[in-house]
Amino acid sequence: EVLKQKIYDISLDGKYTFKNKIDIFSNSVVSMNQRFYSQGVSSNIKITDSKWFTAFDSTGTRINQFGDFPNDRISSSIPNKHMAYQGKMIINERLNRFAFTTYNCAVFDVFEPDSLIIARHDKLPKYFEVSGNNVIGVSFSPENIRGYMDSYSTDKFIYTLYSGKSTKDLTNRNFDDVSSSKIILVYDWDG
Repeated sequence: EVLKQKIYDISLDGKYTFKNKIDIFSNSVVSMNQRFYSQGVSSNIKITDSKWFTAFDSTGTRINQFGDFPNDRISSSIPNKHMAYQGKMIINERLNRFAFTTYNCAVFDVFEPDSLIIARHDKLPKYFEVSGNNVIGVSFSPENIRGYMDSYSTDKFIYTLYSGKSTKDLTNRNFDDVSSSKIILVYDWDG
């Protein structure tokens, strides 16, 4: 589910230091070196913009968009591409890089601001659009391989919890079988 969010900067003592003007339907947002990076659709960005990520300055003003969606050969609207490729962004401020891992497929990318460093697209999603009145959404096929359930980073490494399972692997119709894992994959910041 995509939730509408206002982005806040919170100091270490827990007080709001400012509320910027980013009004976004976001799947993932990080703050790094006086910028915000978002994967999602913002109300101050045209819905037809075809890039995967958006960079904002500390006031919430859009700087640019960057990053092409993986070539999955599925004809889909840009908002639905954002839905299919939801995931988690993690940062390394020392290297000025962020990584993005996807939940519903095995896609792992590392970026420096505005440019791709490494792309690992091991399993692209198998999905189709769900359409209706003002509906943005996708549905995944039973053969779709789940990707990274979670990720965490240090200055040297990126740790991911990887599923690699599909809903056809369900036992007793228990979704936990697919969304849990014992596989930890470790990458350095060069992928």
